[in-house]
Amino acid sequence: MTTETTRTFVLRGALSWSVAPLVLAIVVAALVAGASGAAGAAVGGLVTVVVLGAGTWLVVRVASVSPAASLLAALCVFTAQGGLLLATLAIVSAVVGDPQLTWCAVALIAVTVVWTTAFGFFVRKERIPLFDLSGANAS
Repeated sequence: MTTETTRTFVLRGALSWSVAPLVLAIVVAALVAGASGAAGAAVGGLVTVVVLGAGTWLVVRVASVSPAASLLAALCVFTAQGGLLLATLAIVSAVVGDPQLTWCAVALIAVTVVWTTAFGFFVRKERIPLFDLSGANAS
């Protein structure tokens, strides 16, 4: 894999897997709660994909520029993502009724669980060494 491919491998993988729970939540919400439920699921799922995708992209960019700052960036981004998703639910609860809020939360949780699982899987497939032994035999 090239360096550019490796940088976007995790992002593209997690994004592609997260489309399934988004679509599934919209379809189930449409069947159970009608168009209003489907709209809530679409908002919750799409906002989650955008927030998690943008956060992952940002951490990858920071890590490529300054690997030493990547842990701090990841912690800050993770905190911001939680705050943005919580704000999304707060805004939806203030603006719309119960079916939209319920399905927004269902889609948000489903996409987050699948994104996090896929993210862990694809990071593990990158096979990044935990430490560098190249200088160990230099003595």
